[in-house]
Amino acid sequence: MKLLLKTTLILVSFASTLLFASTPIQPTDGTWTPHITSHDIKGCPSMLNALIKKQSMPNKSKKITFEKPFTPASLFPDSTEVQWKNIAPNQWEAVMIKAEGTMNLSIKWKLDVRTPKEIDIDSKISLKIPSELAQMFGGSADCNVHTLGTFNLLR
Repeated sequence: MKLLLKTTLILVSFASTLLFASTPIQPTDGTWTPHITSHDIKGCPSMLNALIKKQSMPNKSKKITFEKPFTPASLFPDSTEVQWKNIAPNQWEAVMIKAEGTMNLSIKWKLDVRTPKEIDIDSKISLKIPSELAQMFGGSADCNVHTLGTFNLLR
């Protein structure tokens, strides 16, 4: 009897986890603020660090009215050409910038809506610099920035 009860509880717990994990989360309209929780810069010329940090994540609170159902475009109204791809329940990713030429630049974002009041952000910037320029600027040819953070609802 105890084994049957334990098995039933485990199955109910597992089923509810699956059900709630796939339920779309609608962020609450209001004022949202970004917070950087981790910022890792590798191989970048020091003169680019400040510029790169500004590109890795928004830094100002803003009032947001989210589309219903939620799409990440609500967070970035000036980036209308960005194509967000829904990769899992409540998770999206997009290539914000991709430029190839003498220098290659890529900025990729991943968003994870955790609750109606919290959205996790994962930003990756990759800059490939010709080795001659990298030597001149004092960095490596591969500049990579990985930033983690959250958007939180203030009110």
